[in-house]
Parts: sequence; C-alpha cells; structure tokens
Amino acid sequence: LAHRLWAASLQPGDGVVDATAGNGHDTLALVHALADVGGGLCHVCDIQVVAIASAQARMRESLRAQGWQLDEQLRGHDTSEDCSAAWLATSSSGAAVEVRWHVGCHADLLRTSLPPGSARLVVFNLGYLPGGDKNIVTTAKGTVAALRAAELVVQPGGFISVTLYPGHAAGEHEAQAALEYAAALPMQQWSVYHHVWLNNRNKKTGVPAPSLLQVQKIY
Repeated sequence: LAHRLWAASLQPGDGVVDATAGNGHDTLALVHALADVGGGLCHVCDIQVVAIASAQARMRESLRAQGWQLDEQLRGHDTSEDCSAAWLATSSSGAAVEVRWHVGCHADLLRTSLPPGSARLVVFNLGYLPGGDKNIVTTAKGTVAALRAAELVVQPGGFISVTLYPGHAAGEHEAQAALEYAAALPMQQWSVYHHVWLNNRNKKTGVPAPSLLQVQKIY
C-alpha cells in the first residue's frame, strides 16, 4: 500500500527522502517510482553503516540485474560529512535518478542538510534493522523530532509517510507518539490519514499488524 501511494504522488524531477534505509527495500521502491515518472533525486539515510551497506548492495544487485546503468562515483558532486556517497542510476528507458547516501541521524539530516520544500515525499519505516542488532531501534522521541523536521522539508502537496510497528512495547509507545503528533497538526495545513489492517493480527501473540500513517501538506 505504501509503495503504491508513494508512486502515485510523484512528479518528474521530484526529490524524496528515505529517512530509515534499513535493508533498502523502500529505497529501491522509491528509485523505481522516480524512474517511472522520468527521474529525480533520492536521499537515503540510516544511523547504521551496516544498513547503508545493505541497502547499497540490494540496489546494486537488483538494478544491474534489470539492465540499469549504475555510476557509483558520480562526478560533479563532492561528498561531505552528511553525504557519504552519490550514485547515478539510469534505467533502461533512460530515466536518471541521483541517489545520495547519508550515514547519521535522520532528524539531523532533515534539520540541517535539506532545504525547505525540497522533497515531495519523506518516508519512515520504524523499528530495528531486520537481521541486525535489535537493541538499535528508532525511538518515540527521535521519531517525533524527525517528523517535526520533515514538516519543513516536504513541499506543499507532498507527503510524510510512516510505517508503524506496534508489535513490541517500545514500538507501541513510538506508534502512539507518532499518531498523537500527527493528530495535533492543524487541519488547515495538513491532511492526516491512518491506514490500519483491522482483521490481521499475529496468530500467536494477537499483536496488530503494522499500520501506515500518511500526512499530506496542503500548503
């Protein structure tokens, strides 16, 4: 559902932000969605170096298998402390997507490195890195700080998208904090949607399925 909503919102030349790269599934979906509309810019962030490496490996393997050209040393773009690498991915149809990789805090990236109104879409996928250290997780405090920073980065008509995982105590607390933040946004400026899978729960624990929070900036 999230990937379909993202693809429907994009326009040629758009900027997007994957604020929690993880293993790169969402990153890859965003790159494909940008290519489908003619190209754009994708910022990818994660606090863990191992996550960025995993996302890069997934993109490298997947895109090359599909006939894309991948320039992993993009000329004319100087990397800095907030951008560890810049790639240019060109699809078989000729659509070019620039991918900038950032290792660090998503809230810091959104607050200090990205201009206001520079992104059509900012996406978050909360929790821990699948297959990684489960002690390194997103938190309620950090997520709300990043959401507030994303308010300025997203452009009018654009979206902040958050996949919520209430399956453990910390995740439930984080999901509630994100929902309370979103519910308090002024309705004159923001439209807030919460997509919940009502009849799907874990068969063993009864824990609800992940849900999707979509926040659209009206102006």
